[in-house]
Amino acid sequence: MLNKNKKRGFSLIELIVAIFFVSVALPGILSAISKAMAEAEDSTLRLRAIYLAQEGIEIVRNIRDTKWLNGATSTALETAGNYEADYESVSLASCPFPCSASQLRFLKIDSDGFYQYSVGAKTLFKRKITIDKTDDLDGDTYPDRERVTVEVSWTKRGAHSVKVQEYLYDRWGY
Repeated sequence: MLNKNKKRGFSLIELIVAIFFVSVALPGILSAISKAMAEAEDSTLRLRAIYLAQEGIEIVRNIRDTKWLNGATSTALETAGNYEADYESVSLASCPFPCSASQLRFLKIDSDGFYQYSVGAKTLFKRKITIDKTDDLDGDTYPDRERVTVEVSWTKRGAHSVKVQEYLYDRWGY
């Protein structure tokens, strides 16, 4: 009869040990989750910046190709320099010299998900398009080709940037 009335439960020592393990493990787990979420956001921002840089190359290519379609005798883009452009641009807009990150405008995203400078919500991203006619490898100038470099920068948990580079050729230089 004595065994039937005896209740089993946690002793005070078992309870203290359990609370200790939970209090030690829980902050570590929460810290790991927080770090993983921050890394995922950083990866998302970097991927978005890469897409914006590639879009910059496509914008410049589109401007060159439009000159071809309109019958231009030369499709040289612009003089060497720094520029800004968005997907609606029909020409490149000069960037203030020396076109540092602080002088660039922020890209905005409109309700349709397109990045531009005129309307929409301000984003973290700035884009600089650089055109030159000098090849870094040998220092020579090539009149039929232009090197287009697009740099997209943003600041979140530090300053970051990505660069994409491509050579575009004049209509008769291919």
